[in-house]
Amino acid sequence: MNKEEVIKILQECIRTEESAIVLYTRHIESTFAVSGLDSAWQMKISSTLGVLSKDSQRHKQTFEKVLVQVKESEKDVY
Repeated sequence: MNKEEVIKILQECIRTEESAIVLYTRHIESTFAVSGLDSAWQMKISSTLGVLSKDSQRHKQTFEKVLVQVKESEKDVY
């Protein structure tokens, strides 16, 4: 793979993680009002989604760091 291909893949990874964060934090939480789930289950689900959201944020940060390294590198073949 060349540098531009790696950059495109990393940019897509960042977009994917950003989408996941939005999904975990906004869209799923808003469905609780109409879900019919009791509050105990809602708390468990909310907690799990919080963990997933934090994981996605860390993944995004990692991809961003790697992207900077690749862009700054003289290397063109990976």
